[in-house]
Amino acid sequence: MSRSTFFKDSWNYLSSEIATKGLAFISIPVFTRLLTPEDYGYLNVITSIAGLIVPIITLNMSVGLGRYYFEKDQKDFDSFMSTSLIICLLPLLAGFGISLFLQEEISRWLSIPVEAIPYVFPTAILLFFSSVILSILRAERKSKELRMVTISRGYLGFFLAAGFMYFMTEHVYLGRMWANVIVLVLTLAWFLRRFGSYLRWEVKWNHIRYLFSYGMPLLPASISAVLLMEIDRIMINSYRGGEEAGLYSFAYNISMLLLVVSNAMQYAFLPDYYSLMNQGETKKVNDSYRLIISLISVGALGLILFGSLIGQLLGTKSFASSLQVIPVIVVGQYFLSFVPLFKQGVSYAKKNMYATLSILIAGGLNVILNAIYIPVYGSIAGAYTTVASYLVQLLVIYGIVKYVLKHDCIGLGEMVVKMLPVALAFLAYYGLISLNLAFWPDLALRLIIMLILAGILVLPYRSSIVNYVN
Repeated sequence: MSRSTFFKDSWNYLSSEIATKGLAFISIPVFTRLLTPEDYGYLNVITSIAGLIVPIITLNMSVGLGRYYFEKDQKDFDSFMSTSLIICLLPLLAGFGISLFLQEEISRWLSIPVEAIPYVFPTAILLFFSSVILSILRAERKSKELRMVTISRGYLGFFLAAGFMYFMTEHVYLGRMWANVIVLVLTLAWFLRRFGSYLRWEVKWNHIRYLFSYGMPLLPASISAVLLMEIDRIMINSYRGGEEAGLYSFAYNISMLLLVVSNAMQYAFLPDYYSLMNQGETKKVNDSYRLIISLISVGALGLILFGSLIGQLLGTKSFASSLQVIPVIVVGQYFLSFVPLFKQGVSYAKKNMYATLSILIAGGLNVILNAIYIPVYGSIAGAYTTVASYLVQLLVIYGIVKYVLKHDCIGLGEMVVKMLPVALAFLAYYGLISLNLAFWPDLALRLIIMLILAGILVLPYRSSIVNYVN
């Protein structure tokens, strides 16, 4: 891992992640005051459905864009990008047209208000272009430009949405959808200005074959990945209604802060990973993994111990009943945050069917468990089923990389040892809750526990961290 770039790129990616995935977190204090729990639930469910539409409608072909950039013999990336855009946008636009004619039927099927249907596909198209832009800029290692673009787009959408919602008297959540449409138009304008000179009105069959050969094996994986992250909210909305989906989304969005941090580090490390693997430097890869895992674990400690306090500060009393589920969801996000580290090995070996297998197993398990337990126990079941599903996914992808692909990976026992402080923090949180201490003693104990456990995690790597910073 390059000392001169890792922390710089990590910071740039962290800033951009806060503006995208973290936007749900930083918007909580505003949206929870402008929306009822039911409207907040509808807003999150619509976004979840839009995220599921993209890989299904495009047959997941857009994922090949970033990978093609790293091909050693690629010389026509501009033509490849043009082919990708054309064959992905056409079905998205066709789906948008069909949705306008079948609004009533789709509304009943998805259990969302009919007035929201016209905005589902524009939101999906915005997600698609956001993914394309991120893939290209990450591959080019333009982390500073990526930060500027995502922060500008994210905060513009946030302020537009808040402004619309403030003046609306009914269907207030649609203010977010109106903002998405405006941001989509501006994103398209920026995209054409930035990449317009590279675009060609052409479709090459060899590029289509590459897109299919790389993306199609990952299609079930991409769908299952979205299902793993979003199906809880969709099924809670379907079985228990928009209000309970809103309460669960509130806790989930706070917990997502962990992925914001972990994704930033992993995106920064990705170019170095391919470079080190091409040089056969697996020891340096594993040393980097150890540092990244330790830093992610520190983030998990903070959210487990202080996530509910953050929720009290950001949310209103109408959302307070969901606060104690935050540590459970954080544990699920913690397991998920390690999956991309090992999935890099699958991508490097171009054995994408293995990634598909791991996510299919976890995604199928999540859907089955949710269908069994959510109708009985409500949203709390969605938190625990997701923990189980992410743990299974991590174990499967680790086993594939370690024992099937025969990559030199850090040992499973070593990973378990690094996870022990997080497990102790989880137990400590619920132990402190049961003691029902006054605010200041409770806060002091959480801080002490945090410092001790974080020290256990990072002190063995203090010299590495100092070297990276310098």
